[in-house]
Amino acid sequence: MFYSSGEEKEKAVKDSLEMLKTLEEHALGKKKFFCGDKISLVDIACGWIAQWLEVLEEVAGVKLIEPREFPRLHKWIENFKDEPIIKENLPGHDEMLVYFKPLAGKAPSCAFTTKVLNGSCSMLLMLTSCLFWMLLYDSRHG
Repeated sequence: MFYSSGEEKEKAVKDSLEMLKTLEEHALGKKKFFCGDKISLVDIACGWIAQWLEVLEEVAGVKLIEPREFPRLHKWIENFKDEPIIKENLPGHDEMLVYFKPLAGKAPSCAFTTKVLNGSCSMLLMLTSCLFWMLLYDSRHG
């Protein structure tokens, strides 16, 4: 999505929305955080969604996380960013924008990275897979 255009970008957006829907409906549910009322390893692993995705959306000119489409995920982002330890350590939006804007539309040199960032092997798909493994681990190891 970040490095693609046209039909390729549309497919990447569609794939990303499907993965976000999976997070919204199956992983997050009605909990404040992925594993309950406290931040867990799963929230940390998904933390990039809270800040990085917003910047990437802006640079790519695409909005993925609309509050009416993903109310629970949107609320999770607010809760996550509101935690003191996260607030103190999250990079600033403008700071990240300065870094990513010049990279927009420029394909990375690594073919695998290009494939991942263009959506055919979506980052969100990999994240979702990782998330479910972490949820399974968390449920078994408290």
